[in-house]
Parts: sequence; structure tokens; C-alpha cells
Amino acid sequence: MITPAQHAEYYSFLTSLFFRSVFNACMRNLPGRRTLPVYILYDEFGHSTIPNFASTANTIRGYGVSISIVLQSISQLSARYGAEYANSIQGGFNTYLTYAGADPETAEFFERIAGRVRERQREQFLNHVEQYQEYNLINAGEVRTISSDQALVVSGNKQPIKVETTPYFNNWSMKRHSKKGRARLPLPDNSRNRLQYVELS
Repeated sequence: MITPAQHAEYYSFLTSLFFRSVFNACMRNLPGRRTLPVYILYDEFGHSTIPNFASTANTIRGYGVSISIVLQSISQLSARYGAEYANSIQGGFNTYLTYAGADPETAEFFERIAGRVRERQREQFLNHVEQYQEYNLINAGEVRTISSDQALVVSGNKQPIKVETTPYFNNWSMKRHSKKGRARLPLPDNSRNRLQYVELS
């Protein structure tokens, strides 16, 4: 489903209804050995409200479904769902990724989940008195100012990493795929079940 960017809020109720239906369809039956996995990329997630999304995000992976949500800022979750429920949604995801130029709240979020480093030092070689020093693995300012061709990834119980990124329009293969039209699915013979395509503009 693609809606015009300038009307994302206007069509948000349709987007919410569509994705709620997709989630329900994906969880209707337990996957079998021949069931193909489903990957859902939900861009502009902050413009829609999905009822019971936290429980959906926590359980849908058991049905062979992977969900990625895209936010302009981590604060969009709190604004849309409230602070406590936003934390529940965040807890349902295993991997977090941010690019350069993150807003202060998002940068602080990544500073917090990246964790801290604890160093043990001895004052002298023969002195058994040890001192400990703790500091952030990465500071919010460093998150905000990472290189424009890098992304910071924090996944599960693994150490955070910086990865090199390439925009799709600089990758000839991805650029070629992006120029393909929408999929043409065969319509059912029964006209009563026929779906009409509606251009949202």
C-alpha cells in the first residue's frame, strides 16, 4: 500500500486498517514446512495507530513474519501511543538502526541501549587496590554526528556496530528494481470477488 507522502496523516486510518488486516491474515494459521516467510516494511509508522500492536509485534514472529517499522523520531511512538505503551512496542523488537542526524531524543535512546563500558585499573603494578571507571559506549552527540554513509545497529545481546550504507539510487541493481511497476496479479474468475484498484492521490 502506497499513499502520497503529503497526505500520510489524511490516509492514516486506511493504512491502519490495511495493516491490521494484514497482521490478522498472517496469524490466521500456524506456518507449515512449505509456508513462505513474510517480511513487512512499515514506513512512516508514526503516522498511524494499530490497536494492540505491542502484542502483535511480540507474537507475530512465531508465524514466520518479520516486521520492520520506520520512524522519523523515537518520540513519534510516545506521541501516538503514550509513553508506557511506546516502551512496550520498543521491547517487542530485537534490532534497532539509526542514521546520521538523529534528533536529541533518538540519539539519547541509542546512547542508552548501546550500554556502558566498565574499565578496571590499578594505581600501581604492585598495588592491589583497583579503581573502576564507567562511561558510555557511544554518546548521544556521537550518534547524531555519525558519517552520512554509516548506520548504527544495536541487535539483541550483540555489541553495537557501525555499518557502511549505500543509498538505493547509488546501487545499480536496486535502482533497476525500483523502476519496476506494481505487481500484476491475475483476477479471480468470479466477478463478485474482484478487487478494484484505487489510486490515492
